[in-house]
This record gives sequence, C-alpha cells and structure tokens, in this order.
Amino acid sequence: MADRAVYDKPRDDPTRTRVRAKGDVYQQDCTMDSQQYQKMFLELVIPAVREKMPWARRVVIQHDGASPHTGKGTEDVCRAGGERTSMSWEPSSSRGDRLKVDLVRQPANSPDFNVLDLCFNRSLAVIVGKYHARSKAQIAAAVEAAWSDYDCTKIERAFEYKTLVCKAVVRAKGWNNYTLPHRRDLVNGELPKLSVDELPYIPTVPPPPPPLVPPPPPLPLSAN
Repeated sequence: MADRAVYDKPRDDPTRTRVRAKGDVYQQDCTMDSQQYQKMFLELVIPAVREKMPWARRVVIQHDGASPHTGKGTEDVCRAGGERTSMSWEPSSSRGDRLKVDLVRQPANSPDFNVLDLCFNRSLAVIVGKYHARSKAQIAAAVEAAWSDYDCTKIERAFEYKTLVCKAVVRAKGWNNYTLPHRRDLVNGELPKLSVDELPYIPTVPPPPPPLVPPPPPLPLSAN
C-alpha cells in the first residue's frame, strides 16, 4: 500500500474548486501509519477475504516490508484478525469460523520478484488511464472499476512470467546482470533448459565403483 491512503471520513467541501462544487462530499488523504494499516486490514481486507473465499480456512497475504506494515506488532494484530468472526470482533467460539492468516513479506529492493512491480501495476495503470480521471475520487473509482473488470487470466500469466524471471536469475547464477525473458525466448512456453555451464553449481557425479578383482587361485597342495 502507498504511504498515503484515501481512507478518512468523507467531508463537506465548504468552497467550490475546479474539480468539485461547493457542498460536495469528498475523501481526504490521511497518513498511512501502523494504526491506520491495522484498521484497513481488519475492516477491509479480512472481510473481503471472507466474502470472496467463504470456504477458506487458511490464506497467505503478501505485503511489503514498510514500517507501517511491520512495526509496532502490526503483523501480529493482522494475523489475529482471522481468529475473529465476520459478524463480531470478539474471538470466535466456533472453530469453523476461524481463518488462519499467514503474512509473507515481499523481497526487499527486488521489483522483478514482486508481481505487482514486475507487470501488474503497469497493466492496471494502462486500463485506469482510459477513464481520464481528474480528481482523486475519480481516480479511486477508476482503479476499483479497472480491478473489478481485470481479466483473471492475466494474473495467472503474471505469476507464470515471474517463474520465468526466477529461471533467468538461476541461469545468471544469482547475479543481477540477467535479462528479463521475452516471448521470443520461450520454447513451448518455457525457457530453454540450462546447460551444464549455466548451472549455479557443478553437478557432482559419483565415481564409478572399482572393478572387481578376481581372487587369486588357490595354492597347489604339496606332496609332503
């Protein structure tokens, strides 16, 4: 999430501006801190997960490692949010109402390993730009509309592309001088297999077993 979020209570505009008339209700920016992040997570994210995935008993939610997301026990509070029912903020008495929430942090300073930074944000921005939104409220509405109409198969292809990026990093032996794969590099939808020289390690082949040496012939018996 961004450092600033449009999540404050609507306010009446006492003056007329270029984008809204006098008396219009609008949203005001608020600073995203740990308390605000916890509030959004518990009041928006968890209920949305329960609504869209009522059968789920365990979900994995990925977020970045920004201090509002990880400081002051925020992750513990967010994990505990799944232990509460969707109708009440009291701890759930029914085991079936509980939702185990696992939080995973995105790799730091690694946009190529984050699907959002890798391709999704740009893809969504192209769709939002077609709405020609001017005000913040219009932009927020355009983002929600674009997300609702987004083709789920594109998200699947985004994660498949991330897998190709990981293979490209392995091909570069972990260095950051790799090049992002393109469609022309794919063979039957996958990158070509790594050669022995491109492997990040040298495969060790066990030495062949020593040849069997036949035992010496028995000594002849003496006449004495």
